[in-house]
Amino acid sequence: AATTPAPHWPASGITVRGAYHVHSTLSDGTGSIDEIAAAAARAGLKFVILTDHGDGTRVPGPPSYRSGVLCVEAVEVNTTGGHLVALGARPSPFPLAGTPRAVLEDVQRLGGIGIAAHPESPRRSLRWSGWEVPVDGIEWLNADSEWRDELLASLGRLLLTYALRPAGTLTAALDRPDAALARWDQATAQGRVVGLAGADVGPGFPGPALAKPEPAVGNRREHHQKLYRVEQKPGHIKPGQPSPALPPPCGAGMYQRQPSQGQRHYRNH
Repeated sequence: AATTPAPHWPASGITVRGAYHVHSTLSDGTGSIDEIAAAAARAGLKFVILTDHGDGTRVPGPPSYRSGVLCVEAVEVNTTGGHLVALGARPSPFPLAGTPRAVLEDVQRLGGIGIAAHPESPRRSLRWSGWEVPVDGIEWLNADSEWRDELLASLGRLLLTYALRPAGTLTAALDRPDAALARWDQATAQGRVVGLAGADVGPGFPGPALAKPEPAVGNRREHHQKLYRVEQKPGHIKPGQPSPALPPPCGAGMYQRQPSQGQRHYRNH
């Protein structure tokens, strides 16, 4: 893979924009890591956290810069209570599987953290149900879950406007994730839990992929790039009001909820 030197970043006082929860051709994604990195670079991102499906036994590639974008490989593991993203864990000597608690404990023993993926997915098979487990992180927003609850008529309108207004069209599919935010509130009452906004870029995201498969590399890169731009738009969420945009992404694709004067603010930590 082609790599580039790490860019010079100031020591502090910056926000690093990136994408978390991205699938490549190592599992069910439509683009290679190099293609994903190139699309992320054109969208102005500095890092991508890849979460290809697996059982934790594969040795991940080391973090590397591709097209000037830091690419970090995690793994999305199936449990009996939903999907758990293992980030920073060493390769497992045995396949990770079983209950959410068993998998989380294995991930933590291997030096990683466990993140509940798409916790409120409309698809029961994808929804996280292991809430009795003290996960390290929660996807308070998941783009794949957001489009799955749209009506067929709404999806039809998305397809019609995607070519002209790709970022605006994808943003229109995002609703305020009240249920996931409530779960995050409950989790943070017990301890520190990181919140993440997951792009969940894979074969089923709306846009060209809904109309037909994407055989051309250029189409894949363009679609990844448009989606990444959606996740850069800054904003905040006020209780009781729909969210017009995503909060600004922070240093490791992570968010920390800071209640202040009736608003949920998101900042790096």
